[in-house]
Amino acid sequence: MLNMAAVLVFLTGVLLIGVTDGVKIFCKATQPHITTECFGSPGGTVEVLLVTQFLQDWTSYTLKKNNSIIIVSGTSLVNHTRYSFSTGIFTIKDIDRTDDDTYSIEIFNDNGVQVVNTKFKVSIQAPVSSPRLSWQCLSGGEQRVSCSAGGDRPRYRWSLDGHPLNDTHLHSGNSTTSNITLKLGLSGLLSCSVCNDVSEATANQTLSVCGGFIYVNCTSNGTHISQWVYKDNNTLCIETTPTEEPDNDNKTDFIFVNCTSNGTHISQLVHQDNNTFCIQATGEPGHNITMATTFIIGGSLSAVVLLLIVALGVYCAQQKKKTSKDRADAEDATYVNISVLQRQGKPREQTKSEVEYGLSKVAPRVKIFCNATQPHITTECFGSPGGTVEVLLVTQIPQDWTSYTLKKNNTIIIVSGTSLVNHTRYSFNNSTGIFTIKDIDRTDDDTYSIEIFNDNGVQVVHTKFKVSIQAPVSSPHLSWQCLSGGEQRVSCSAGGDRPRYRWSLDGHPLNDTHLLSGNSTTSNITLKLGLSGLLSCSVCNDVSEATANQTLSVCGGFIYVNCTSNGTHISQWVHKDNNTFCIETTPTEEPDNDNKTDFIFVNCTSNGTHISQWVHKDNNTLCIETTPTEEPDNDNKTDFIFVNCTSNGTHISQWVHKDNNTLCIETTPTEEPDNDNKTGHISIIARSLSVMALLLVALGVYCALKKKETSKPQGVKIFCNATQPHITTECFGSPGGTVEVLLVTQLLQDWTSYTLKKNNTIVIEKGSRLNHNRYSFDVITGIFTIKDIDRTDDDTYSIEIFNDNGVQVVNTKFNVSIQGE
Repeated sequence: MLNMAAVLVFLTGVLLIGVTDGVKIFCKATQPHITTECFGSPGGTVEVLLVTQFLQDWTSYTLKKNNSIIIVSGTSLVNHTRYSFSTGIFTIKDIDRTDDDTYSIEIFNDNGVQVVNTKFKVSIQAPVSSPRLSWQCLSGGEQRVSCSAGGDRPRYRWSLDGHPLNDTHLHSGNSTTSNITLKLGLSGLLSCSVCNDVSEATANQTLSVCGGFIYVNCTSNGTHISQWVYKDNNTLCIETTPTEEPDNDNKTDFIFVNCTSNGTHISQLVHQDNNTFCIQATGEPGHNITMATTFIIGGSLSAVVLLLIVALGVYCAQQKKKTSKDRADAEDATYVNISVLQRQGKPREQTKSEVEYGLSKVAPRVKIFCNATQPHITTECFGSPGGTVEVLLVTQIPQDWTSYTLKKNNTIIIVSGTSLVNHTRYSFNNSTGIFTIKDIDRTDDDTYSIEIFNDNGVQVVHTKFKVSIQAPVSSPHLSWQCLSGGEQRVSCSAGGDRPRYRWSLDGHPLNDTHLLSGNSTTSNITLKLGLSGLLSCSVCNDVSEATANQTLSVCGGFIYVNCTSNGTHISQWVHKDNNTFCIETTPTEEPDNDNKTDFIFVNCTSNGTHISQWVHKDNNTLCIETTPTEEPDNDNKTDFIFVNCTSNGTHISQWVHKDNNTLCIETTPTEEPDNDNKTGHISIIARSLSVMALLLVALGVYCALKKKETSKPQGVKIFCNATQPHITTECFGSPGGTVEVLLVTQLLQDWTSYTLKKNNTIVIEKGSRLNHNRYSFDVITGIFTIKDIDRTDDDTYSIEIFNDNGVQVVNTKFNVSIQGE
């Protein structure tokens, strides 16, 4: 019960995000003889004011980074830095970690004398990410709260209802730590603010008192008692009534009793859990429960049931939102509906595969795998800032390969496992042949190569590859506008590097029949008049993809005319204010479904003539005052009501149009209905409550099923290299996820058939899947894939490949182990 309360309270938390990447920070470093500390964030800009006053005889200057000149009298030796002599501002754009250093400026007059020498330090910090609050009730009613956030050197501040926490609130910890324990009885809006020198973010959490605890405020035996106790263990004031109205904080636990019991009038406040007054009290003796009482009881119960339905609906919606959020990467902000693309390099673009991470489909710091083992080709690999790229360079390393060098733009960065540069983010695993770059930034965008030598010093491998850095596309923003002619202009905008666009309507790509201008690969399009449905804009680049949807309807004021006038059939869209077609004309047949809502079916008898036809509802002059002679058909039944009453001694029983009904309007019962009708009303109330109760149960079952569905494990996509011969490679997968196993790196033309087995049972043969839709093998990439993994996939697999002579040329084994709930 405590945990459920915690979940319900936690769902009310609202997240406020402060600053993100790419901010511009200004720093003033004009004080002499002081090394000012300035700050910047990766991808952002820092502007440092160095000089506020300039003399005419100041003719030259040098700007240094750690005593190395980077700017000389206006000429920058580093691309992303510049200095404005007129403003005295030094600027670093597109900051990365390598900019974290000490800088200085030296200014000289026309005699070559140094007149200014100012130092400053630029410290690079990653902005704090959106904080995540977790909350737990302890056995004593205290509340343990934890606040976690990414970023460099985070600092924490706590407040309750806008006031800083202090010792009166805290059981342990202090208001500057990430974990605190609050004393029993506290409630309100708890805020955790996390900041560093470049950003700040805040998370809010509405707290309530842990379930099961009550506040006792009473006088017992002359002693005033005012404290929190657990209600199941409470022995205080059980039979006692408070001597005065409780304070506002605890007023909700008390009720006011105002009744007469056994001839004694009772009027006082009592605790709702301890009330024994007037439980069986009814109205005055001898009177039965009236209809008014019945309706009050029924209405109250209906209101309670409706409130329960609303509360359960809100809980289900919030729970669905929470489970969707939990699937996203906890490292940083998520891009809604984004998917990550893993590429095997441009030379093999046909092998591109898409990876979807849960509903959010992405976090920006993704891991991308690239196969660069093809000889004589410079493979293009991709990475995203803050993420990781793994490049497979070698699939088999013989024992006589004794040394290697790995270069970036012809500069050696790794020699036989020893890094020669200050890049702990770079590594090469000679057992797997994988080169890794972690925490990618823009400086990693370059050409790389690996050279491997045998024990005779002979070069046996020389492979090149290019790493291109792209920021993932952000969640697209759709804007929409109706033009004067009824056309719809739609624009799709998204951040990220080199975005590409695709448009579709109701799942089908747009083409010339839909478009007035633009095409399905541009960010701005104009749709022809009359189009409606679900419009989707998908934006992608080489590392990610995102989609935004917009439900379109026809621009207001336009109607579709489909009729026959003077023997000519007319079928077109027109503006209703300018329409001159078919004003007085009745459609010759039932209108199509798209326009059916604008027409009504008239079925009546007027002046002895039976009328049965479709007319436009705005132009109908038929049978306005006429009553149908028979029950209307099902399509129009909702517009009619059945009148069954007695008026002025005449019994009336017929169908009438609800808008034209004048029968029995003023008829009201003159007195309380008899007991038979009372029973009927009570029966109606009971049936209504039963229906609402069934709705409540149905909604509960639906939410439970949705929760089970959305809580289904969203396994990640895992890549495994099983190309080493004579070894049973161990691969791993998680329930609900995907595993890709690289089995073959080079397929020859004479390899004509293959079988893939699971525990010696064939599951794929020559591309045909045998009752396993989740299994597939791509002969072009050599990758075996299992999607939507479950526990039954935990087994040993093998692939056998045969040439056109029927000779087995490959027999590789691997084991897939499933881990996770």
